[in-house]
Amino acid sequence: MKKKNGSGGFIITLIVLAVVAGGIFAASHNWKTGENAIVQQIKAQTGDPEALYQLGLKAQGDKAVAWFEKAAAKGHVKAMLALGDHYDTLTTEEAGDQAIAWYQKASDAGSAEAKRKLAADIGIGRGKGEPDIQRADKLMGEAAAAGDGKAQLIFGRNLAGAGQYEEAATWLLKASAQGVKGSSAALGNLYYSHYSRLKDDTKALQWLGKAAEEGDTRSLLDYSYMYYSGRGVTQDRAEAYKWLLLADPKREDVNSALDWLRPQLKPAEVAEGEKRAAAWKTAHPAKAS
Repeated sequence: MKKKNGSGGFIITLIVLAVVAGGIFAASHNWKTGENAIVQQIKAQTGDPEALYQLGLKAQGDKAVAWFEKAAAKGHVKAMLALGDHYDTLTTEEAGDQAIAWYQKASDAGSAEAKRKLAADIGIGRGKGEPDIQRADKLMGEAAAAGDGKAQLIFGRNLAGAGQYEEAATWLLKASAQGVKGSSAALGNLYYSHYSRLKDDTKALQWLGKAAEEGDTRSLLDYSYMYYSGRGVTQDRAEAYKWLLLADPKREDVNSALDWLRPQLKPAEVAEGEKRAAAWKTAHPAKAS
């Protein structure tokens, strides 16, 4: 009869423990991000700001706020911004003041996004303060200069509204270069409007066409009319009809335009417009949906 080896059982126990520990580690590992929940918790317990912030992103409500506050206290800018966003969703004046305070802190720490959001809140008089358009414009300009694309769009629109068309074009082009949604439509309107010193039918057609493909309804209407009237392009009434058919059918202004245009068209133009609209939807399924 063979004698049992006591050390063998000890070794097997160690192997089992190692396998279990490895399983726990693997189970807590996020293979998409490469993060490990256990490691993240340990880092958070040691006060690592990024780990605290990440825990805030995964939590909800007051728990998320608590994690963000801990990260913000250690200078984490995104946590400050997250706190500003949290309070900005609440409707009380006190929450508005909190949102402004956190946006201010994040802005002072170098966040252009926070500066843009701070400008927006100050402009509408969020919290207990009165609207301060002058300060809001200044902050929005600073956020735009710092490279925030959405701020560049807003600042450009504001300048256009104030009649400063050349400066507006500069900022709108910067926003467009960053792919900011709405910048093509703003540029199209800048060159399309009869009130703009920069009125240019060729450029209007270019930018309105881009905005129309992006699904902007106002641009679709103006772009369609350019083809109907032959403004800046060879008149093509079937093309005008096509673009109206691609606009949101739930919009009253779209339906009014269609009701006005259809009687003006010949049956062949209606058929051709429908054919082109169908072809465009087939070629752009994501946009068409």
